[in-house]
Amino acid sequence: MSILIQGGLLVCDGESQPMVGDLLIKGELISAIGPHIEPPEDCKIIDACGKIVMPGAIDPHVHFHYPQGANQIWSADDWRSGPVAAAMGGTTTVIDFIEAKPGETLMHALQDRNADANGKSILDYSFHMSITRTDDETISEVPKVVNEGITSFKIYTAYNGIRLTYEQLPIALSAVSKSKGISIIHSEDHEIIVKRLAECAEKGRTECKWHPYCHPIEGEFASNKKIVEIVKKLKQEDPNYGRIHIVHVSTADGGHLIRQTRESGIDITGEVCPQHLVLDESLYSDRPDDEEKASSSSSSSSSTSSATAASSTSVALTTQQQEIPSAAPSAFRCVSLVPLTKQPPPAAFVMAPPLRPQSERMNLMQAVEKGDALPFITSDHCPFSSMQKYGQRRHPEKMLAADGSVVDGVPSTAWWDKEGSPPFSAMPGGGAGVEVRVMVAYSYCVVERSWSLPQFVSFVSTAAAKRFDLYPKKGVLKVGSDADVVVWDPNATCTLTQSNMHMMTDLFPYEGFQIRGRPEKVIVRGRMIKDSVDGGCLSYEPRGKLLRRTPAM
Repeated sequence: MSILIQGGLLVCDGESQPMVGDLLIKGELISAIGPHIEPPEDCKIIDACGKIVMPGAIDPHVHFHYPQGANQIWSADDWRSGPVAAAMGGTTTVIDFIEAKPGETLMHALQDRNADANGKSILDYSFHMSITRTDDETISEVPKVVNEGITSFKIYTAYNGIRLTYEQLPIALSAVSKSKGISIIHSEDHEIIVKRLAECAEKGRTECKWHPYCHPIEGEFASNKKIVEIVKKLKQEDPNYGRIHIVHVSTADGGHLIRQTRESGIDITGEVCPQHLVLDESLYSDRPDDEEKASSSSSSSSSTSSATAASSTSVALTTQQQEIPSAAPSAFRCVSLVPLTKQPPPAAFVMAPPLRPQSERMNLMQAVEKGDALPFITSDHCPFSSMQKYGQRRHPEKMLAADGSVVDGVPSTAWWDKEGSPPFSAMPGGGAGVEVRVMVAYSYCVVERSWSLPQFVSFVSTAAAKRFDLYPKKGVLKVGSDADVVVWDPNATCTLTQSNMHMMTDLFPYEGFQIRGRPEKVIVRGRMIKDSVDGGCLSYEPRGKLLRRTPAM
């Protein structure tokens, strides 16, 4: 059956001028776009007047069914619940990660990880391959992985067991570049983290309020600078050195450094996460006193940009034919400005990088708006339940069955057997965000800060598609592209709360947020998955496919 979307404001990608028109879907592909399309026989018609029609959003940083750390604590959303939650928020494509076990080849790890996702996901997906060692066998597999359609490679500069040292980085970066792939880096300074964790352990500092102190701004930026230094040297040695990307940049200085490095001729980008744009470190509960210097703000950022209050001016989205009513001023408010009826416990915010001071998050947003150094937003979705965070379970209590019902999770043992709660340093790191990423971005960027619609679409979809070799199959409304389409209601409002989410965790970082702008209809490769603002998932059939990518360069 065909689907004809009529009279919506078409925002086809991050560059084209929005226009009022129709979009026809036949099968799994977009068949036609124009000012007026005659409906074919046996065609479902969607009236999108007053709505935004945009490409499905892309979240290139999620962790579904991920066993974290030595304790093997599994993220709360698996390959059934994670894609469903993503789709309910307007995301139609995700990219997850692969980590080979010790002694396991990269190719075997790819096959194993794909077997976990295939037959469960309602969304198309791809992977970033992690490089956690630089022995000859592993490095020799990099071109083989690229030939299998996995063109991006994750590297950590922190955390024993998965990190590469700065001395190993050039080996991995060169191998990826020579294979025309892109290296993506989790950038924190390992030695600073280890030193501060040891200090906290010695002094009995176990509360979550010490978490930002152990992952400070200067540690992230020091790692950023070291990476840039290494890449510049590689570029001098090989003028054809390729692409690099830094994940979850949480500091304005990191954004400015990436922009300056781009201006020097190096193909480098970064990404930001909603938690670092709209949440701040006050959520780690009671702050230690200044003498102890426990907050990351005591080691303040060297950002030179001044923090200014976000504009509350809303935007009227107009064309000659139609006006979409603008959102109300100040429709979006940050946690720090709104008393919450149910504030999540500090454990909900144990993630890396941690939340930063309010001034830093505002400076980071200014860095986003200064150019193309930080072109897209990702969720870094890696949720855990309270029982998992506090050591009582390795697996989540609930899971999504194949028919869409919520059932009890697999039997699970505790991972913490000592008195009291585990220290923050032992808790699994990560939080929930895949379902709300696009809604938070629209509320904050378009409603609050007056972004244009093409800027917004680029931020949540097109830019990531281009960076990770998915364009023009994904991330664009174009004849011949996959029919991943979202009809967005710019005036639908909601107070975000854990009870109206589809994610399998009771720890919800955005509890109480007031947002404006929500997905009304979500179409995935030509199939309607969501058909109303408050509607649930229409089909749990696991039609998602592994997206095998080809390097763009």
